[in-house]
Amino acid sequence: MIAYRNIVQQWIVPMGEALKLPVVSMDSLRTNNTLPLLVYDVTEPYIDCSPHPVDTGTGDVEKLVEMEWQLLICGDDRMEMVEGCRDMLGWLWTEGLEHLAKLSVSMVRISPAQWKTDPHAGLGLQVRLRMKDRFVRSFTSIDKVELTSTEKKGVDD
Repeated sequence: MIAYRNIVQQWIVPMGEALKLPVVSMDSLRTNNTLPLLVYDVTEPYIDCSPHPVDTGTGDVEKLVEMEWQLLICGDDRMEMVEGCRDMLGWLWTEGLEHLAKLSVSMVRISPAQWKTDPHAGLGLQVRLRMKDRFVRSFTSIDKVELTSTEKKGVDD
């Protein structure tokens, strides 16, 4: 099971501590804030990248999943945001990979830094992560159901 809150607590919070920035979710960010902050949001929470083998109807269902996180450096000084973004990239490529490995997560891609204005202004990165997800099957699926001749007739009508 993917624990999004664990990713925040074990990956994003340590990043904020290393950058000496408070960590705030996009939902709880106030519009009039001028303090330097590290803001996060899950912009694409669940992208199924699994190959589609034939389902046998038994056992657990495993998925290969990607998700995309937006990491935004906010503040009132553009040069501080640029420097903060560079520091964030350095952390992502070094300590960040170690933190993700502990979560059994790999980093797939970091997009180029872009200035964002909506919903909040700042310098942001999109970071794509990949992991496995598992669903426990509590029933066995039925592969084939035979229809009687009267049921077949009703289907064709």
